[in-house]
Amino acid sequence: MNIEETARQIEQQRKEQDAIFHDFSVRIDLSETAMWILYLITNYEDVHTQQEICNLCAMPKQTIHSAVSVLVNKGLVELTPVAGKNCKRINLTEKGAELAAGTTDRLRKAEMQAYGRLTEEELKAYLDTLCRLTIFLREETEKII
Repeated sequence: MNIEETARQIEQQRKEQDAIFHDFSVRIDLSETAMWILYLITNYEDVHTQQEICNLCAMPKQTIHSAVSVLVNKGLVELTPVAGKNCKRINLTEKGAELAAGTTDRLRKAEMQAYGRLTEEELKAYLDTLCRLTIFLREETEKII
């Protein structure tokens, strides 16, 4: 097996998947970051703050903050203070919930249908391999500098 060629093919597939999500966000007239925010707050019960979204997406805080500001300005989300903490909860407005129901909720369903087309063994092998690769990549990149 040629590791470089296999790595190129894997990267090409990852980029193709990224492009699928990007194209979807364009079709719903949102930035990709804004689309992911709607996706996360409607599909993950424990994701409610900008910091939680940053942690899940591995995106800079300013990028998430900018996208949340756009969503607030469009009337899709509102921010409410979290008692006892220095952060705000991101809540869908009625308009935002309607948009999410017709877009990101359907995206999540399509994603689950795609995963469902793989066997349980394929899913487990994919997840195990992806997790190991992430660990190895972090180890190798930390050696660089």
